[in-house]
Formats: sequence, structure tokens, C-alpha cells
Amino acid sequence: MKHPGYVFGIVPVPLFILIAAAAAFVLVVFILVIAAILRNAAEHRRNMSLPPQNDHARVVAKRTAVSGEMTTTRYYVTFELDSRERVELRVAGSEYGMLAEGDEGTLTRQGTEYVSFVRM
Repeated sequence: MKHPGYVFGIVPVPLFILIAAAAAFVLVVFILVIAAILRNAAEHRRNMSLPPQNDHARVVAKRTAVSGEMTTTRYYVTFELDSRERVELRVAGSEYGMLAEGDEGTLTRQGTEYVSFVRM
């Protein structure tokens, strides 16, 4: 016979400890979500403070990342600059569809954010 206060019939745990543990878990998740939002906002603010940068580039790879139960798709394109440096940038789905591997042109970016790509 189970005793009140026993968790899974193994160890007696007072109810207030279970409630405190659940509240702590919710608080930690909340703090992590807020930290991610603030980190993304800070990166965006930093990017917008930088001048746009134009480079001759070639599209060398494309990929997608699908996540979440509601299915969020993110689109990424890797550009190779004349300096042989490769830069992977997140782009809108409409831009992703218009770019093909091998395309050459002028890449405009602002920090780590994609602005545009104009084919030559």
C-alpha cells in the first residue's frame, strides 16, 4: 500500500519540495528563453551598426534546416568570396529559391546578416 507523500512508491517527498522543483525548472527555462532573445537582439543591433559590405562572391552550397513541431524552415546559402573565405548566411525562402550553386555576383552583407546578391 502506498503512503501519501511517496513519489513512485520509493522515497517520501513533501509536496512543497515537488512544487518548488517544478517552479525552479519553469524559471530556468524562462531565463534561457529570455537570454536567447536578448542575445539575438544584441547581434542584430551590432549588425545594423556596421556598414554594408560588398564582395564579389560565388554560391557554393545551399541547405535548409527544419525544426519544431510547427515545422519552421530556415534557409542558408554558402558564398565563397574572392579571398577564398566561405561565408554561410541565412536568407529568406524567396531568395533561396532564386539562387543556384555556381551563381556569381556581388554579395552585400551587414555583419552576419544577408542583405542582397546581384548576379553578374
